[in-house]
Amino acid sequence: MIEPMGRTIHVDVVQHRSTGLLMAVSRDLPGLHVAGNSMDEIEEELPPVIKALVEAIEKRKVQVTNIERCRDEFERRYFTFAAEPVAA
Repeated sequence: MIEPMGRTIHVDVVQHRSTGLLMAVSRDLPGLHVAGNSMDEIEEELPPVIKALVEAIEKRKVQVTNIERCRDEFERRYFTFAAEPVAA
């Protein structure tokens, strides 16, 4: 989803059944794949990866902020990030 002032990126986190490894992926940002052992590790690694991918796709500088972190009653885990344009 592209918004007037920026872009919202929804990131789903899935867990490998046998190893427990977490993998963050996004339908909003093709090519986004971040692996980690904890949600904290994933959360730390996501912003620079999102920034690099969005800047490469959109050919402009952006600032990435985490606007939501969730683990719901169904054990679904996800983050929502905002990628806002940065003045040149």
